[in-house]
Amino acid sequence: MTKTNDITSKGQKSGWKDLALAIVEKAVTDWRYLCNGGEEVKHLTFDELEHFFKTDCATYAMFLDTTADDIWQKMKDERMLAGL
Repeated sequence: MTKTNDITSKGQKSGWKDLALAIVEKAVTDWRYLCNGGEEVKHLTFDELEHFFKTDCATYAMFLDTTADDIWQKMKDERMLAGL
Protein backbone atom coordinates (compact mmCIF):
# COMPACT_ATOMS: atom_id res chain seq x y z
CA MET A 1 0.00 0.00 0.00
CA THR A 2 1.41 3.40 -1.03
CA LYS A 3 1.25 6.21 1.44
CA THR A 4 0.25 9.71 0.36
CA ASN A 5 3.60 11.06 1.56
CA ASP A 6 5.43 8.58 -0.69
CA ILE A 7 3.48 9.74 -3.74
CA THR A 8 4.03 13.41 -2.91
CA SER A 9 7.71 12.77 -2.34
CA LYS A 10 8.12 11.01 -5.69
CA GLY A 11 6.16 13.75 -7.45
CA GLN A 12 8.32 16.43 -5.87
CA LYS A 13 11.49 14.60 -6.88
CA SER A 14 10.24 14.36 -10.44
CA GLY A 15 9.28 18.03 -10.42
CA TRP A 16 12.70 19.10 -9.14
CA LYS A 17 14.41 16.90 -11.73
CA ASP A 18 12.28 18.41 -14.51
CA LEU A 19 13.07 21.92 -13.31
CA ALA A 20 16.79 21.18 -13.01
CA LEU A 21 16.84 19.69 -16.49
CA ALA A 22 15.03 22.71 -17.97
CA ILE A 23 17.48 25.15 -16.35
CA VAL A 24 20.56 23.27 -17.54
CA GLU A 25 19.06 22.76 -21.01
CA LYS A 26 18.41 26.52 -21.29
CA ALA A 27 22.01 27.30 -20.36
CA VAL A 28 23.30 24.75 -22.89
CA THR A 29 20.99 26.16 -25.59
CA ASP A 30 22.20 29.70 -24.84
CA TRP A 31 25.85 28.54 -24.94
CA ARG A 32 25.32 26.87 -28.31
CA TYR A 33 23.57 29.98 -29.61
CA LEU A 34 26.67 32.01 -28.77
CA CYS A 35 28.98 29.35 -30.22
CA ASN A 36 27.03 29.58 -33.46
CA GLY A 37 27.64 33.31 -33.74
CA GLY A 38 24.73 34.62 -31.70
CA GLU A 39 25.12 38.09 -30.26
CA GLU A 40 26.03 38.52 -26.62
CA VAL A 41 23.56 40.74 -24.78
CA LYS A 42 23.21 41.95 -21.19
CA HIS A 43 22.55 38.61 -19.45
CA LEU A 44 23.51 36.28 -22.27
CA THR A 45 27.27 36.23 -22.43
CA PHE A 46 29.96 33.59 -22.31
CA ASP A 47 31.12 35.05 -18.97
CA GLU A 48 27.64 34.75 -17.43
CA LEU A 49 27.18 31.21 -18.71
CA GLU A 50 30.69 30.18 -17.68
CA HIS A 51 29.89 31.38 -14.16
CA PHE A 52 26.71 29.28 -14.20
CA PHE A 53 28.46 26.14 -15.42
CA LYS A 54 31.31 26.51 -12.92
CA THR A 55 29.20 27.31 -9.85
CA ASP A 56 25.40 27.04 -9.99
CA CYS A 57 25.20 24.09 -12.37
CA ALA A 58 26.34 21.65 -9.65
CA THR A 59 23.14 22.37 -7.71
CA TYR A 60 21.04 21.27 -10.68
CA ALA A 61 23.29 18.46 -11.94
CA MET A 62 22.76 16.51 -8.72
CA PHE A 63 19.22 15.82 -10.00
CA LEU A 64 20.53 14.65 -13.39
CA ASP A 65 22.54 11.68 -14.61
CA THR A 66 25.72 13.70 -15.09
CA THR A 67 28.01 16.06 -13.24
CA ALA A 68 28.52 19.79 -13.55
CA ASP A 69 32.16 19.10 -14.46
CA ASP A 70 31.11 16.87 -17.35
CA ILE A 71 28.66 19.47 -18.63
CA TRP A 72 31.26 22.24 -18.34
CA GLN A 73 33.86 20.17 -20.19
CA LYS A 74 31.40 19.57 -23.06
CA MET A 75 30.61 23.28 -23.25
CA LYS A 76 34.32 24.19 -23.38
CA ASP A 77 34.87 21.57 -26.10
CA GLU A 78 31.99 22.98 -28.16
CA ARG A 79 33.33 26.51 -27.86
CA MET A 80 36.79 25.36 -28.91
CA LEU A 81 35.34 23.54 -31.93
CA ALA A 82 33.52 26.75 -32.86
CA GLY A 83 36.88 28.51 -32.86
CA LEU A 84 35.94 30.94 -30.08
